[in-house]
This record gives sequence, C-alpha cells and structure tokens, in this order.
Amino acid sequence: MNNKRLSLDERKSLQLDMLKEIDSFCRENKIKYALSCGTLIGAIRHKGYIPWDDDVDITMSYSDVLRFRDLFVSDNLKYCDIETEPYYAYHFSRIVSKKTYSRIGFHKGGGVCIDVYPIIECSNDINKLNALVEEGVILLNKRLTYINWYHRILKYTPFSILPGFKESIRNYYNFMINEVQLKGGGNYYQMGGPLKGTNNDFFHNLWSFNPLETLIEVDFENC
Repeated sequence: MNNKRLSLDERKSLQLDMLKEIDSFCRENKIKYALSCGTLIGAIRHKGYIPWDDDVDITMSYSDVLRFRDLFVSDNLKYCDIETEPYYAYHFSRIVSKKTYSRIGFHKGGGVCIDVYPIIECSNDINKLNALVEEGVILLNKRLTYINWYHRILKYTPFSILPGFKESIRNYYNFMINEVQLKGGGNYYQMGGPLKGTNNDFFHNLWSFNPLETLIEVDFENC
C-alpha cells in the first residue's frame, strides 16, 4: 500500500478529475446535478475552488441519487451510502476515489470523495415543518453524541464498533425520507450537513422553489 499523504493541490486535482467523470455520466444519463455549498460559491466567485477549500459538494434530487446509485459503474470511483457500505457514517451519499484511502475511521475504506446532497420535496406548511424538525433534531443529536465520543477516544477505529451508531444514522435517514419528504409539498430541502441541534439550520437549506428546475453552466477550474 502506498502511504503517501496527498497535498491540498493533489486532492483538488484528483477531485476535479472525479467531477469531470461524474459530469460526463450525468449528462449521458440525463441526471440533473448542480454544484453546491462552498463549491458553488467558488465557481461563481473564483471560477473554481475557493483557494483554501479542500472538498467538492454537489446536489441532485433524491430520485436522481437513486438512479445514480443504480446506474453508476466506474473503474476509478465508487458510489457510497448507508445502503451500500457496512461502515458508512453519513445520511447523504459520497462518491469516493478507489485510488485513495483514509486512515480515519469515519468511513472505513473511504478516501478522497465528493459529497452528494439529496434534495427532497417537503411541506410548505411552516408549522408542520417546525414540528418535524424538532423531532429530527432529537434523532440527529443521538448521532452527534456518538461522533463526540468518537473524536475524543476512538478516532482511528471504525464507527461500527459503537453499539447503536449504525441505527442512529439509519433512523435519521429514514425520518428525512419517510416523514419529512412530501411529494407535491411545494418546498425543497437539501439534505446537507447536520442540523447542529437547531431548527434554524434546517431552514437555511430550504427553498420555496425547485433549484434544479433551471440550471446554468458555470466555469470551474477551466471546465
């Protein structure tokens, strides 16, 4: 095994190659995706990475995430989520480079990756959403408790050794898909980073329109 540690520039170069392959696959299979979070800010502000950023985030509808999972085959990349990986630690998906490996136990076998945040449709009733988010925060805080313990004492071991951790991820994911998701609801939510224990963080990722309906092409690192 090659234990060479990748520099920031090397990670960015590899991620760019990964993004090109994902872009080509999505175009070929008519899957709509968009740059998201810091990657989108970088594309608009810098026409590429934010100089100090070291990751790539994209978003697509939940139905297209499932299509991507079913169709994607690559010699270089691997699609990962809680359904495909026994040690997976997130409620969103990742596309991982097969050429790299992370020694941190967050996702056993995972290396340089691109995060894929699903967009789900949900209710436009704010009172209903507030009640749902309060329930979701309780589920999420259980996951955060595991992660806090992990960072303190178990940093280089798989999450799988923590009894109940896998279930905490599964319960939160199922809650978002089965309880929060509402087809025809009129609002759209990106399942990105954690709620951090407050309702406010949920509404930062909520739109009253489908952000994937009208897409434009942007420059990103001369692509």
